[in-house]
Amino acid sequence: MESRLILYKLLQLAFIEIRYESQNNGDIKNIAALSELFHNLPLALEIKDSNYDVLLNKLIKQASHNQGLSAWVKNNTPMNNL
Repeated sequence: MESRLILYKLLQLAFIEIRYESQNNGDIKNIAALSELFHNLPLALEIKDSNYDVLLNKLIKQASHNQGLSAWVKNNTPMNNL
């Protein structure tokens, strides 16, 4: 799976997770962590010459600073791309 598609899929899943957490668990910490990780991604994807591999690697690196986020990204990304 190409990096561009992985990034869009992760963004979609992040919104689903944020919605779920806000409606069911109220886990503000998880909502804030996901929001922090993904809030700049839509604009980065919009840039004409975006390097999707670099964006994906940057997102994975940012997620690695939080064990829960790192696990979430790994669980929602095809293993051959990590």
